[in-house]
Amino acid sequence: MSTELRTLLDHLASLRVVVEFGDHLSDRELYAWLSEQLGAHTALIPDTILHLDVIGGGSDEDNEAYLKYYASNEELPPRKRLQYSRELASLRDPRED
Repeated sequence: MSTELRTLLDHLASLRVVVEFGDHLSDRELYAWLSEQLGAHTALIPDTILHLDVIGGGSDEDNEAYLKYYASNEELPPRKRLQYSRELASLRDPRED
């Protein structure tokens, strides 16, 4: 982790601001995301913790990132039996890569 990002995260933690679900981003991507979020008007309420959730927007991209990087096997939908038996490479489960 870069020194700049570590310093920013430590400073945010001292203000009781917690960044969650950002480990799938590079340091540069996370720093850019934080800069964008912190550029908005954000009010810190005494004796509370502010959670900044990198993938909490509910978009398809956020949901895909959650399932790809953070979901446990119990959270993934059960596999269904294929209706047709074809020899296509695209039928492989991408989670097995």
